[in-house]
Amino acid sequence: MILDLTNEIDNKISTTYPEEVIENINFESTDFFGINIDTDAEKDFAFKIYYKNTYSKELYEKNPDSPLLNWLYERDMIRFLTIVHDQNNDKLTRCDIGLKRRNNTNMKELFEWLNNNVSFFKKYKKEIVEFSKMKNTHAEDSEFNSLYFLGYVTDENYEIKTLKCHWFNRITEGNKDIFCDKHYLEYLQNCDIKEFKELVPYAKTILQNCDTHLWMEGIDYNENYSQKHKIYFQFPQNTYNGLIKTFENEILTEKLEKIRTWNEIHKEFSCDGFAIGKTHDGTMTLNLYFQIPEEEQLN
Repeated sequence: MILDLTNEIDNKISTTYPEEVIENINFESTDFFGINIDTDAEKDFAFKIYYKNTYSKELYEKNPDSPLLNWLYERDMIRFLTIVHDQNNDKLTRCDIGLKRRNNTNMKELFEWLNNNVSFFKKYKKEIVEFSKMKNTHAEDSEFNSLYFLGYVTDENYEIKTLKCHWFNRITEGNKDIFCDKHYLEYLQNCDIKEFKELVPYAKTILQNCDTHLWMEGIDYNENYSQKHKIYFQFPQNTYNGLIKTFENEILTEKLEKIRTWNEIHKEFSCDGFAIGKTHDGTMTLNLYFQIPEEEQLN
C-alpha cells in the first residue's frame, strides 16, 4: 500500500502502523483492510488489518498454549484462521476462525467446551445457542450450522477476554448460496435482542439504498457486557451515497465523505462489505471492509 500523505486518512494510517506493516497491506497477505467510524464526533477513524488465511499445521505447532485452537484443531473444525491487527487491542491477540464440520455433535461439544473454559460464557450461553439455531441449511444434523465464524481476543496467558460470534445469513444448498434477506430480517425483528430490533429499520433501508444483501450478524461478548451487536452486508453497489441517505447523520456523513475521498485515491481497494452496529452505550457504529481484487493486483 502506497500512502498519499496529503490525504487525511492516509496520514492517520502512517501514524498508526509502522512502515513495514503498511507495505504489507496487499492482495497476497491481506484479506480485508477495515476502517471503523461511529456517531461520536470525538472518536477518530480506527483501522484493522485482517490477514489472509494463516491456518496451517505449522501455526498450530507454534501455538501449543492456545486451548481453543488446539481443541478445534483436534476435531478438524478449522476452515480458516485470520489474525487481526487491531489498533485498539494492540496488546492482545485477536483471531477469527471459520468453522467447518458444524454437525450437532461437534457444535454441542463446542458449546460445552466454551462453557467450561470461558469465564463469562455461562452468562450468554442460552442466547448464543438459541441464535445459532437460525436456520441456514436444509441439511440434516445441522441444527447450529449458522454459527459460521468464531473469534476471540486473548491476553498473554491465552485467557479469552472477548468472544466474537458470527451467524451466516444465507441458505446454503450445495455450492450455492440463496439470499433470504426478508426471512433473516424477520428473525432479527422477532428475537429477544433489543439491539438487533433497533438496527433492523436501518438494515431494511440499507438493502434498498445500497443495493446489497445481508451477510451475517455478529455479537461481541465479554465479562462485563455484550459489547457490540452488528449486522453485516456484502457486495454493496452504492456504498457511500446509500449509507449517507440511510443515516442522515452529519457526523457519519462527514466521515463517510473522507473515506470516499480516500477510496478515490486508492482505487485498488473495493468496499466489499460493511457492518452497522450498536455498542453497549448506544453509540451507532459503521465498519467498512476493503479488499484488493486479484485482477487489480496483477495489473
